[in-house]
Amino acid sequence: MASKTKRKNARKKRALNTGARPRSVDPHVRVATSQVQAIFSLMAEYADADDPAAAMAEALSAAIEDFVAAIGWVEPARLIEVTRLTCLPWAPEGEVREDAESAPARAELVALIAVTAAGRRASPSSATGAEAPTSGIQPVTDLVHGQLLAAVDRLFHLAQLHEMATADLSDPLAMIAVYMRGAQVWIRSSSYPDRVEELYMQLFDNPGVRQTLLDDLGFDAEQAHRVLGGLHDLQAKRMNLRMVAMRMAATVAMRSGSRGAPAPTALAAAKTAWTATWEPPADRVVVGAAEIADAVGLPLETVQSVLDFFTLDAGTATVSDVVREFTGGHNPLRVHPVLALAGGFMLVHNADLLAAVREALEQHLKGTGAWDAYAKHRGGLLEQRTHSALARVLPAASYREGFEYYVPASPAEEDGPPSGYTKRVEGDHLIVQDDVAIIVEDKAVAISPSSREGETRRLRRDLTGIVTKAAEQAGRLRERILADGGIQVHGEGWVELNHVREIHTVAVSLEDLMGVSTATAELAAAGIVAPDNIPWTVSILDLDLITELVDHPAELLLYLRRRRHLRSTIMYTAPDELDLFLHFFSAGLYVEEDPEVLRVTYPWMGEVKTAERRRYERQRPVYLTSRTDALDRWHYATLAGDRNVPKPAMAATPLRPLLDQLRERGDYAWLSTSATLLSGSAAAQAQMARIPVDLLRNPFAGGRRRRMHAVPMPQTSDRADGWLIVWMTRPPQFVPEAAEQDARDYLRMKKHQWGLPRGVVLEYSELTGELVGVWFDDHTGELDDALRAKAKALQPADAWVSRQHPKAKKRSGSRP
Repeated sequence: MASKTKRKNARKKRALNTGARPRSVDPHVRVATSQVQAIFSLMAEYADADDPAAAMAEALSAAIEDFVAAIGWVEPARLIEVTRLTCLPWAPEGEVREDAESAPARAELVALIAVTAAGRRASPSSATGAEAPTSGIQPVTDLVHGQLLAAVDRLFHLAQLHEMATADLSDPLAMIAVYMRGAQVWIRSSSYPDRVEELYMQLFDNPGVRQTLLDDLGFDAEQAHRVLGGLHDLQAKRMNLRMVAMRMAATVAMRSGSRGAPAPTALAAAKTAWTATWEPPADRVVVGAAEIADAVGLPLETVQSVLDFFTLDAGTATVSDVVREFTGGHNPLRVHPVLALAGGFMLVHNADLLAAVREALEQHLKGTGAWDAYAKHRGGLLEQRTHSALARVLPAASYREGFEYYVPASPAEEDGPPSGYTKRVEGDHLIVQDDVAIIVEDKAVAISPSSREGETRRLRRDLTGIVTKAAEQAGRLRERILADGGIQVHGEGWVELNHVREIHTVAVSLEDLMGVSTATAELAAAGIVAPDNIPWTVSILDLDLITELVDHPAELLLYLRRRRHLRSTIMYTAPDELDLFLHFFSAGLYVEEDPEVLRVTYPWMGEVKTAERRRYERQRPVYLTSRTDALDRWHYATLAGDRNVPKPAMAATPLRPLLDQLRERGDYAWLSTSATLLSGSAAAQAQMARIPVDLLRNPFAGGRRRRMHAVPMPQTSDRADGWLIVWMTRPPQFVPEAAEQDARDYLRMKKHQWGLPRGVVLEYSELTGELVGVWFDDHTGELDDALRAKAKALQPADAWVSRQHPKAKKRSGSRP
């Protein structure tokens, strides 16, 4: 013990002497921590109030009044521009600032307050509240930095705290509603704009739908996006021109005068250019419709129609109404992002333009005769995209899509043969790769605005339509495969699926559910999904990107195994699916199983070790902050044609050559075998990679084959997840057919002895060192008489554990 302490102190001393820095804190953690600290500090202010909720509401009203008074002297367009430049996460493409997620919301709320307050005054230019400063080069910037940013954060925190104090925690959907509202407030887009644009433009490329939009609105989806994008580009161009003018004026000033002192006139011009850059007059901020038309090459009337359709109408709302609704999830800028100010138009940012186009046009189409055609096209597009994404990973699998099959219409039919089922139902996708089946249900419906705001009754209805129905429909097909060993397909007949041993269900949505799809445990608690039938719920854009990131199909199967496990969603919480997936890449998304429960399933494992119990008990729920920084760099570099930035990949494994070899060989069950090999810890994978090398280096004399086996522990205590992996050598004198039969017999006997449903033998030639045989077994019945007799010669099941020293570390393999 003393020596350990000395070594530890020596390491500390070396670190101090060499100036070593402590490990830096994840910037996303830093931002999240600061927000939590602010909330807790605010809670302390109202902890002693007789009615904390009422006190918070009163404080929120006072904070809103103070905010409105502080901005009364500023033209809305100028204030919004300065706030944009201050808040928005300006950074080189492919780089992300720490506050990238919170910045757009802050800028939006300031813009909404400014527009609404101006609209409520008799004259937008009349001064109310605070007077305009009479000095200072950047008075608006000073106001934003010195007062408004802290004030807008206080508005958010007060509103959030008030929501927490008044939430109905007895409602099982309360937490999901909080997630949904939070996503609407803080997250603008969780997918890359180029990918969203491709998908959304495909949604509206139906000729009939496009013509309806042109006839009714005067523009189609592509034109709407061009106009809104053109407005953003012109705003950015104006900002860049101001920057150029400022630099030129500064250069002239530095070169003027003598003895290092600028000429007074040049210095005054430089100061004016500086102020005009950062605090431009309103007419240099807004953009006219004619200028947009020239820039995007569309008729002026088309551009004006787009601007009119997407312009925000503040109406009769009060500032208090706007603040409370915005912080509650209702963001009017979501579908009306254009602000009409000072005789022109402007955007707060361009992060949600595609969402605005899709949602606004869908709302219009619902009242037209083209809606059915749009809905059908939307569903077909989702099915096509789902197939393409999965076929990228499993190109040789069997695909059955858009099919109808039969289920029992009554208990009497269920008691009879499947050929007697009479109720015909639909299935979207059934993908079968040997012993693995993946059932996918597509849901192209959209989340309603009231659900986004966390209205629990509508939220339940929408989630039922997307998640529950998908889970039930996928579960229905899963039940028939398990119960009947196949399905009766309409127009095709009986499809045998008795060989399937592993089934995963997936619900693919066109909608990005933003924070809800990752809250599987909350969905189960609210009754949206059944705990024993949890699908992987994922948006099509995330699925498409995930299948691009996967380098080996086993990675996707292993992710399905872990992602669908209920305890994984309890232990790991993330705002986005990609955060979970990238954490899986780097750390495995693994959850320790209760060792006591494991012993019930596998009694031969012996007594529970102290280390196992400690690992299990030390597990704590983890909130994953953003994991996508490396993904962002890769994506934007790829868009720019730079192939030198590496794509995020799963942690390197010494088993990779074997995994690639199994895929190339294509032996039966190669996919499930590969995922099982990949499921071990880094140490276990290293040991498994060494096993064939060790066996081949030390052959037995007398022609006996060597063998070693491993039992990769499943993440669940369900016996159906158990596997046995056996490595064997084939001596030179062995006849291949006899060697195969011997390997198969041994695998089946050992599986039966240990109560494991699936197993595989990897056989290596002692002559060449090559993998010469891969034999899979999924037999779960009794052994035949011949094997039962041979099995008596096997060592007892617990010998695998009992030969290890009680203090020895857990090993992945042992000789039989």
